Amino acid sequence: MDTDETWCSVKIVENVLDKLLRNLCGTYMGWTMKPFVDHLKSRLSDDDYSLLSALVAALSEKANLEKLDAFPVWRAAVSLPLE
Repeated sequence: MDTDETWCSVKIVENVLDKLLRNLCGTYMGWTMKPFVDHLKSRLSDDDYSLLSALVAALSEKANLEKLDAFPVWRAAVSLPLE
């Protein structure tokens, strides 16, 4: 991975974490990742695409968080403290 790709990856993660933390702290800021997820669809299995779509929906709207529980891989994930 070259420097530009690394930087882009870091910025994507930084952006997602920023949005997630804002959402968890009670401040909501809308964003859209659906075009990016749709772009990746041909590279993902149906299950992975469904999970990623549900994750994006949950990050976009708090009401969608419970929908993640439909995915065994999500339920099996170990949560880590933010500190």
